[in-house]
Amino acid sequence: MKKLKFLFISILSLITTGCGTYTYNNEVFSNPSDAYARQDNLMQSYLITVDALQTPLSDKKLIVGIPDRNRIMETITGGSNEGKNYVLNIMENEYILFYRAAKKRNIYSDVELVRTDGGDLTPSDKNDLFYLKITSNNRALQWYLASTKSGRQATSIDFGLEDYKARVNSIINQIEAFAIKNSQ
Repeated sequence: MKKLKFLFISILSLITTGCGTYTYNNEVFSNPSDAYARQDNLMQSYLITVDALQTPLSDKKLIVGIPDRNRIMETITGGSNEGKNYVLNIMENEYILFYRAAKKRNIYSDVELVRTDGGDLTPSDKNDLFYLKITSNNRALQWYLASTKSGRQATSIDFGLEDYKARVNSIINQIEAFAIKNSQ
């Protein structure tokens, strides 16, 4: 068993060769399909609660950058191939949720999801960034918000919040505050 501290929603992977258990959001499942279904259910129930702003806070586009699947896989160590694929799928779904929630909240005039190589991105006068960077040694992942006005700022998930929706809201609130700051 290896705790992957950089995973969203405190995912604890209990996958070891032959063990056959999958943990998501502190719940244990006997197969990955049930865990994925639970994750999807939680994500859908969260998205239903996201209220769209009447008008965007920024007329810019927000680009949400997520490393491609192969690049994320390089950060997952130990365990079986099945276990690594499970962790990869869970991680990717969580990252895409940030994009979906920011888009639904209507913080920016447009929100676009792009795949990256895991490196830094450069903002422009027309877009701000929310992206995940993989460190050069593949051992850590770091989220950043970036704009031409404010530069690059590290941001993080508040793992002290026990409620799934509160943790996602924490990120969305950070994106919202960033948009307000950069629109003034």
